[in-house]
Amino acid sequence: MRASSFLKFIGSPLNFSALFWSALVLPALTWSTTLSAAAISLDDYLQQVKEKNRLFQAFEFQKQGSESKRIGQDLGLQPSLTLKGNQLDDRKVQNFGSAFSLIKNTQKEYSLGLGKKFTTGTSAQVTAAVGETTSTYSAGLGSSDLTQGYSSLGISLTQSLWKDFFGSTMRLNRQRNSVTESFEKKNIEWQYRQNLIAAEILFWDSIYVQEEVEQRKKSLDRATKILDWVKRRFGNGIGDKSDLLNAEGLLATRKLQLITSEDEKLALKEKIKDQMRSDLPVVEIEMQAPLEKPRSLFELAQVQEKEKSVIRMDAYLSVLDEKLKNLISEEVADSVRPDLTLGYLYKTNPNEASFGDAAGKLSQNTNPTSNISLQFVWFFSGTVKNSIRRSAEFDALSSKLKRDQTIRESQTSWSELVRRHQEFSKKVEAAFSMSDLQTKKSEFEREKLSKGRSITSQVVTAEQDASEAQLTLTKLYAEHRKLEAQARLYMPWEGL
Repeated sequence: MRASSFLKFIGSPLNFSALFWSALVLPALTWSTTLSAAAISLDDYLQQVKEKNRLFQAFEFQKQGSESKRIGQDLGLQPSLTLKGNQLDDRKVQNFGSAFSLIKNTQKEYSLGLGKKFTTGTSAQVTAAVGETTSTYSAGLGSSDLTQGYSSLGISLTQSLWKDFFGSTMRLNRQRNSVTESFEKKNIEWQYRQNLIAAEILFWDSIYVQEEVEQRKKSLDRATKILDWVKRRFGNGIGDKSDLLNAEGLLATRKLQLITSEDEKLALKEKIKDQMRSDLPVVEIEMQAPLEKPRSLFELAQVQEKEKSVIRMDAYLSVLDEKLKNLISEEVADSVRPDLTLGYLYKTNPNEASFGDAAGKLSQNTNPTSNISLQFVWFFSGTVKNSIRRSAEFDALSSKLKRDQTIRESQTSWSELVRRHQEFSKKVEAAFSMSDLQTKKSEFEREKLSKGRSITSQVVTAEQDASEAQLTLTKLYAEHRKLEAQARLYMPWEGL
């Protein structure tokens, strides 16, 4: 009768075994009775984080800003338009003998210029100008005005033959801007993925705590049934007071553990809600994912073929940084070279009686002006130039050494990640076996107690061991998934 009473509260060993076995095989639970309509998968959760989280939106704007910055660096190659108006009123007296003087000179001039620098380093300028000059002369007691219109249409060209040899500086500048853009974008993506991993880890922590709460509830239910059965034995005078206290202690422990787990679950839900910027009430947010299902590290790293090289993104940043420093070093070396510039100017010079007449003959080349120039510029201080060059060269060398070290560390860390992922699989397998054995032991202890061949303390200990083994297995599942998330920091790479 007492045995049947125990089985009434605890359940048959077969049913209890089925309950424990389903919890071991599906530690993520199906939440068939408790799952709300707001259950969120990992993919949906990460998608919402990417779309709604302000931090991830900021990363997207940073990427666009980096691209715009690179395009903006070509401003010096864009055509430029120059409009200029000038009016002069000069009353300075100039004497030409005792009876003849220039007492006033006024001038109006309007010019239009179009200039452009090409990738070859050639600068071209086309300028059209129209003006009118009025000179007032004094001769004896009288004065007279002389008005003359003029215009010019000219073209000027300059070409560097040494320092910026046919656009070498511009080409280096464009390469540097391109590498800078790649560096900035990869750096933003590096931060993006780090924050995405942090969000994913929060997801798996939430899944684990949800599972922990469910297991704590079941443990509390079993502890309650054990206490009820022990109370009946104690009330019938066949139980021991220590057994009753032992069962009550187990129940109190289970209650405290459940309260702690539920508090942690609520705190994680608040963090999840902040990540997604969700308007749902916290109680309606439930994460859902197969906690026990392993994932491919290569797929998470977006590597299609396992034979391809894999590099951590911060190591790839060091590769880009080395390229950038080498280009800067070349630019610095070019900037301290002597400058030899070839220049050419040609313009027309029509002169007519009025402003309108001169403007009408703007392109007339009756009296042209042409000029060819060659300019040489040399910086005398060799010490300063050498210091500037060495500084850039040392930066490039330092960047190369850092690149070599980070690539080595990246290769090691990837191999270690793959190894640890495989070892975790072994740990999970061992933990599963341990949990299965502890569960069976707990079942046998309860069965023995129902037959009077065991004591309450052994049942309580077996129950505690089984519960902790099950939670250990669930924790390993969660840690396994969190370890896999680190693969997002890697990317395919063709090598140097």
